[in-house]
Amino acid sequence: MITRSSQEIPSPAPNTSDQGCVLNGDGGRKRKRSWSHKGKTAAPGSECNGSNEPNTSRERLALPTLPATKILCCCPGNVSQGCNAMPSRPWGLGRGGWMEPVGHCPPLNQNQGARPQCLGGQEQTGLSQDHGYLSTSCPKATKRKRKARLEKLYVKGTLLGKGGYGSVYAGTRKSDGMPVAIKYVSKAEAEEELDIPGLGGALPVEVALMKQVNMEPQCPNIMQMLEWFDQPSRYIMVLECPEPCQDLSAFCQDRGGTISEDLARKVVVQLLRALNHCKECGVLHRDVKPENLLIQTDSHHIKLFDFGCGDLLKNTAYKDFAGTLEYSPPEWFLQKQYLAGPATVWTVGITLYNMICGFVPFSTIREIIKGRVRFTKGQSPECRHLIRWCLSPKAADRPTLEQIELHPWLL
Repeated sequence: MITRSSQEIPSPAPNTSDQGCVLNGDGGRKRKRSWSHKGKTAAPGSECNGSNEPNTSRERLALPTLPATKILCCCPGNVSQGCNAMPSRPWGLGRGGWMEPVGHCPPLNQNQGARPQCLGGQEQTGLSQDHGYLSTSCPKATKRKRKARLEKLYVKGTLLGKGGYGSVYAGTRKSDGMPVAIKYVSKAEAEEELDIPGLGGALPVEVALMKQVNMEPQCPNIMQMLEWFDQPSRYIMVLECPEPCQDLSAFCQDRGGTISEDLARKVVVQLLRALNHCKECGVLHRDVKPENLLIQTDSHHIKLFDFGCGDLLKNTAYKDFAGTLEYSPPEWFLQKQYLAGPATVWTVGITLYNMICGFVPFSTIREIIKGRVRFTKGQSPECRHLIRWCLSPKAADRPTLEQIELHPWLL
């Protein structure tokens, strides 16, 4: 297994190509689990959206060369789950027209004491960094024990949402009544693992990345995982769930589809703080969008979540797709590769436009490649300038996260 370490991502040099990228392979950094999943039926609470798509964690979308008139995927499932359909109808411009599943809520690691591990069928005592259980070939009695432990600690409530990877339920911690979110993820759908030094071996990608970004000092703008459980056919994450809260897309929709520039500015400042923290931890999110931002409706405090499409940070090009196609930068469609920094900045620009205009700025691949941004009425010149800068067609022309923080609109 090839592991990656945190690296600083330099901005592309001026006057380079659309990518400004130096390729260094496709970044194979994961391995599939050694266990086998038989049959098509997903684990309880982790059903897919009913499609017959391959049961893989992240389809490596080698998009075909498309005529300019083709439009992007508008299937009800998240395109980050492997949807590569190209329907004949155009995108819906409203937020409500884009149905996205609840994403993978993030995780946090807490050091705990000793607990039993099953090694070679014999029970031994070992130290763990969390309440999760290692994948083993233990008998059914052990599986019942693991499920009993979760049920002993938490009460599972109503379904909050379902996506291609699994389902998220409301929950309550029995010890103190703390509200939580409980996320069930099928290993058949999220079968890749990451081995990051210091985290105790190979872990599910989302768990590993969240452990990485949840290390001290923690960022208040990234959702925390309280603990996680590893079962034979699925893993379960227990996540913080501040109240009252909504995802940012639903929050905007309830207010007529848009929010004010002042509130959007507050959101962007917090989003930049979260993304800079990810960069410092050597993590790339790859799916920044309003649906993956949680906002507390009373304080407007923001938390970034859903690292299921993420990867370790590197300063060479990524050649595999993960994320949401309508938030993808033009270099992906032109070169089938992208750098972490410019691609992240592009998603920040799309997210900001979405908040203040009520829809995404581009509805076809041709529009994404051209990068011609048209606004509705009412935005300030400074706000429009920042959005156009972030959505520069050439990756080398986009600002860095640090340059965005110094933009007049945010000062």
